[in-house]
Amino acid sequence: MRDPLTWLVAAVVAVPIVAAGVVAHGRPDVLASDMALINLRIGDVFGPDTPLLGPFSRFDWNHPGPLMFWVLAPVWRVLGSDAGAMWAAGAVANLVAAVGLVVMARRLGGRPLLVITGLATLVLLIGTGTLVADPWNPYLAMLPFAVFLLAAAAVATGDLVAVPVAVGVGSLLVQTHVGYALLVGVVGVWSAAWLVVVVWRRRGKADAPGWKRLGVVGAVTVVVALAAWSGPLVEQFGNDPGNLTLVFEYFTTSDEPTVGSAEALSALGRQLSPVGPWLGGAEEVPGSAALMEPAPWWWALPALGLLAASMVVAWRRQWREPLLVGGTVAVGIAAAVVATSQITGFAFVYLLRFWWPLGMLCWVSIVWVATLAVPTRWASVVRDHTRAFASAVAVMGAVLMIGASVTTTAEPAELPGAAAVGAVADGMAAGLTPGGTYLVEPVGWSLFGELFGIVDALESRGFTPVADARFTIHFAPNRTEGVAGAPTTFDGTILVATSRATTDLLGTPGLVALASWDPLTPNERAEVEALWNEVRAALGAAGRDDLAAQVGDVPLETLLMARGAEDVGLDPDTRGRIDALEGRGIPVTIFLAPAPDGGARGEERRR
Repeated sequence: MRDPLTWLVAAVVAVPIVAAGVVAHGRPDVLASDMALINLRIGDVFGPDTPLLGPFSRFDWNHPGPLMFWVLAPVWRVLGSDAGAMWAAGAVANLVAAVGLVVMARRLGGRPLLVITGLATLVLLIGTGTLVADPWNPYLAMLPFAVFLLAAAAVATGDLVAVPVAVGVGSLLVQTHVGYALLVGVVGVWSAAWLVVVVWRRRGKADAPGWKRLGVVGAVTVVVALAAWSGPLVEQFGNDPGNLTLVFEYFTTSDEPTVGSAEALSALGRQLSPVGPWLGGAEEVPGSAALMEPAPWWWALPALGLLAASMVVAWRRQWREPLLVGGTVAVGIAAAVVATSQITGFAFVYLLRFWWPLGMLCWVSIVWVATLAVPTRWASVVRDHTRAFASAVAVMGAVLMIGASVTTTAEPAELPGAAAVGAVADGMAAGLTPGGTYLVEPVGWSLFGELFGIVDALESRGFTPVADARFTIHFAPNRTEGVAGAPTTFDGTILVATSRATTDLLGTPGLVALASWDPLTPNERAEVEALWNEVRAALGAAGRDDLAAQVGDVPLETLLMARGAEDVGLDPDTRGRIDALEGRGIPVTIFLAPAPDGGARGEERRR
C-alpha cells in the first residue's frame, strides 16, 4: 500500500491502542483468575511444554488451539516476561489487528472505505476501553474478527492475496474461542463459493489468474493452515481422546440446555440497535454477573433495513465490492444469531463480543454505499471543497482519537481475586523453602480465581507449583499431579482456603497459616453473618433448605442465579446489603500443610 493516507489512518487508529499498551505495561504485577493462567501458558511457549491447546473451557475441554499463546509470547518475552508484559502483548496483538483492518479496507474499497473504517474503528475503541489491552480470549478475538470479515469479503471479490489472510485469521479466531467456529465456517464457505464463481467467470479473460498464481496462493494457504493447526493436530493424534474429539463430542452429544432463539433475537435487537454496545450503548444488566440486558428484536430493524437497502443500491449500480461487503456482513449476522442461540448456560455478555465487529461493519457498509450514492450535484460540491471536507474529517478523527485514548487508558476493573492474591503472596512466599516444589490445593468455595493467581505468584517467585490432576485443562499437564513429567515429590502442600474454609481450618493440627486477607472489617463480617442468618430463615420458610445450607459458603447472588431461585421472598434491602458486602470479594487464607506421603523430605528419610 503506497497511499500515504493508508498509513496516516493506521497511525491515528494506533495511537489509543499504543497508549493503552504503555499504561497497561505499568500495571501492578498481580494476576488472578483466567489472566493468571494465560500468563503461565504464554511463558511456556518456546519451551518443552509449549502449549498445543487453547485456553480452558468451563465444559472440561480446551478451546481448539494455542495460536493466541504463540502470537503473544514473543512480545511478552521482549517486554519483560511478567504481568505487565502480558497486558501490553494484548495491546500489540490488537494494534496489529487494527492496522490490518484499515489496510484491508483500503485494499478492498479504496480511500472512502479506508476513512470510514478508520473512524468507525476509533468509535469501537471508545466502547472497548481498557479491554484493548486485555488478552483474555473472548476479548482478544474481537478486532481480528473484523479483519476476518473484510478479508472474507475481499476473497469473495476474487482477491487471492486475501485467501491466506482469511485462513490464518480465521484459524486464530476458532482456536482462541470455539464460539467463533460457526461464524468463521459460514462466512468462510460464503466467501469461498464467491471466489470459485469469480475465478470461473474470469477464465479466458485478460484479468484471469493463471495456474501459476493459483498454485502459489494455494500452496501459501495450505502452509498457513498447517502451521496454524500443527499444535492441535499433534495433541489430537498424541492423546486418546484428543481435545478436538472432546470438543466435537460435546457439541454433538451434550444435553446442556442452550439459550435458544428467543434470547438470540434479543441479542440481535440489543447489539444492532441504533445505539448498540459497540457505540457505547447499554449491554449488561447492572449487578447481573455479566448477563445480557434483554431487548426487543425489532430494535435491529433500522440497521438491518438500511443494510438491505444499501445492498439493493449496490446491486442495481453494479458495485461489486460494496455489495459483497454488505453480503458478508449480512451472512455474519445470520450466523451470529444461530451461534448465540447455541450458547449453553447463560448468555454472558463477554460471549457476545463477536457482535461488536458485526455492528461496526454493518454501519460501515451502509455509510460507504451512502457516500458512493451521493447525487452528482452534491459530489461536485464535495470536489470543489475538498480541502474543507478533508479538514472536517481530520478534526473528527482527532476528536475520536483523543476520546479513544482517554477510555483505553482509564483505570481497568480489578481482576476477581487479584486483591487477595496481592495481599497474601509475599507473606506466603516468606514462609516457604526458597525454590521449593509445592502441591497447591483449593479448599472451600470459589471460582478458583485465587488459586490460579497463587500458582502464578509462586512460579513468578521461583517456586515450582503443582496442582491437583483435575486442573489439567487449566494449568496444562506439566503443572498437574500424576501426569508424566510433572514433579512427584514435594516440600509441602499449600492450601488456598476460601470463604468459610478460612475459619474452619484454623487450629487444625499440622496446618500453619502463612497469610490471610478479608475484604470486610470485623464489624462488617459480623453484620454479614447476621444477614446470612436472616436469609437462611427465609429460605427455610420457602422450603429451600438445600439453598439455606449453602448460604455463607457461596455468594448469595451466585447461589440463587445458579439454582434458578431468584424469587424466594427475600427482603430486598437484606439482599442488596449482602450483595454489596459480598461483592467486595471472598476471604482467603494460605495454609502450609505437610507434603503428601512425606514428600521430598519423606523420600530422603525412607532412603
